[in-house]
Amino acid sequence: MGQSGGEVASLQKELHEEFLGTYWAPTLRIQTENGTLMLDPVARNIVGGEGRVDLLAFPSFNRFLLLRQKDRWVLFTDSMVRWPNPWSKETFLALAKELTSPQ
Repeated sequence: MGQSGGEVASLQKELHEEFLGTYWAPTLRIQTENGTLMLDPVARNIVGGEGRVDLLAFPSFNRFLLLRQKDRWVLFTDSMVRWPNPWSKETFLALAKELTSPQ
């Protein structure tokens, strides 16, 4: 995600949860020169956490899960293996580069 060709769009997603009702949450779509990343809110009330946001990559359809636990975001693979690096700007940039790089 270098200096060229990136575009970010903020969208709104309607969510429905039993205890919260209906609400809107922001979704980010990040277009890179090699693909698209989405930060997609899933739910506020989840088992084992205080919220979930998915990091999706297209066209590969890879997914990572961000779970809010004890006032911080924890990153998991799609198969629920905890990512070894803490969630940070550097972790996001490394994942973005890897997820959108041509295979």
